Amino acid sequence: MVIPNDANLNYGLTDKTKIGIDYLGHGNSFRLTTDNIRSTYVENNTLEFSSYLQHSLFNKNLLFRVKMGYALNRYEVYPIDQKLDAEILVLRIGQTRTLLNKDLSSTVFFKMEAIYRFDIKPVKILEPVPLPLNFK
Repeated sequence: MVIPNDANLNYGLTDKTKIGIDYLGHGNSFRLTTDNIRSTYVENNTLEFSSYLQHSLFNKNLLFRVKMGYALNRYEVYPIDQKLDAEILVLRIGQTRTLLNKDLSSTVFFKMEAIYRFDIKPVKILEPVPLPLNFK
């Protein structure tokens, strides 16, 4: 498992347009087969490095990004009974598993993204109003 990481650096060209670079690292694993004879799982680790051009609309709540970058992909298939003790970034502890597939290559990518950001304002807490006391 790769610890999820995310980094983004950008520079504002105008009030609504930015250029930037970003990094995204994520990993997960899941079972590939459902029978008990050939039980295997895949471990997916991806690191993406990209540069982008971003333009915002509607008071900066709607962002459009055009990205181009390089993704390092690792899809490794292992027998279900072979586990990894721990993994921190690229350090693997207890790596005695048998890889069942060949390495898949990394790739150049092009992406278009649309991001909507919700404008969440702080909630104003009302002070209690004292009630009049009427005793007869």
